[in-house]
Amino acid sequence: MMVSKIVLPHFSARSQWFTLWLLGWLLIPMIASAEIVMPKVFSNHMVLQQSSDVNVWGWAEPGETIQVVGSWDEATVKEGIADELGKWIIALPTPAASEALGSQTLTITGNNVVTFSDVLIGEVWVLSGQSNMSIPLSGWDDTPIEGGPEAIATADDANLRLMVVGEWAAAEEQTDIHSFWDGNVRQWAVCSPTTVKYFSALGYFYGKQMSQLLGDTPIGLLQCAWAGSSCEAWLSSEDLELVANYRGMGPWTPTSSTTDNFTPSVVWNGMLKPIIPYTMKGVLWYQGESNMGRAEELTQLFPQMMKVGGASGGRVSSHSVLLNWLRGRNTGPVSNRNYGKRKLRLFFCLIPEWLRRSIWSMRMN
Repeated sequence: MMVSKIVLPHFSARSQWFTLWLLGWLLIPMIASAEIVMPKVFSNHMVLQQSSDVNVWGWAEPGETIQVVGSWDEATVKEGIADELGKWIIALPTPAASEALGSQTLTITGNNVVTFSDVLIGEVWVLSGQSNMSIPLSGWDDTPIEGGPEAIATADDANLRLMVVGEWAAAEEQTDIHSFWDGNVRQWAVCSPTTVKYFSALGYFYGKQMSQLLGDTPIGLLQCAWAGSSCEAWLSSEDLELVANYRGMGPWTPTSSTTDNFTPSVVWNGMLKPIIPYTMKGVLWYQGESNMGRAEELTQLFPQMMKVGGASGGRVSSHSVLLNWLRGRNTGPVSNRNYGKRKLRLFFCLIPEWLRRSIWSMRMN
């Protein structure tokens, strides 16, 4: 039997150096993929929900053991293992805010170590909806905020933390958010005249008052709103299957990732789904005008919105909802309109007087 002789090519020293250089570059992604990667909603200066088992999650090498510990209780180390896709999620107990005063650290350890500093324990609120929620404290050209300049000038507050989710529509559920255009609040930031300028006016006044009412408890405000967005855009395809007008119609694709905030489920996919696991106290929701004229449909859409947090794996301590005044506009011929007998179903909640004044001052200016 003849054995073929294999002749290996001769590489010059220069060729060998180039080969090693090329292999090094090819191996970099493999090395990087083994490191812990955290979603953007985790950063320095964040607030973690007090008295809860907060979700901490991210990505690592499949099968990698991950440990999570907070400086408020270094004896309690929680552990988990990354699944076959590298995803892991761990529940970490937090104390009452009064038992963890001042800045804390959150440390995640695997093949590498990720540490977040200046972390506060307090109350976390998500701010969502359309323009009434997203209008910034600095106002818009044709919509000034009464007392806005004064509020911005005196906004320094170490107990108030802010973050804004970037506006993004997607055909499929995203694993992480897109960054907001203003770099000052695309991750958690301490409230200041610089960071609050383009942050939700209503959200700021709400957080400020809430902190004072709770005895200077730290408040984390996570803004996830988009002016002009419809209610159905914030719901998943699965949730919309429970709404008669949308059953069997999905999935949907946005006409544009940066401008389409009206197509069903696309804003859920791009903005809300990626932050749902983040443990929160509740949601402040201000939306309705883009669904004007569809009052009956909204009676099915809105209850699905209220179930979003719990049904999607998030932990919500309480769910507080503020809905824009709903105008059930009749779009039929004038002769067929019966304003006296037309029934409108209105969702409502009790609104503190200070918040009602803030809302009306923004609507009237």
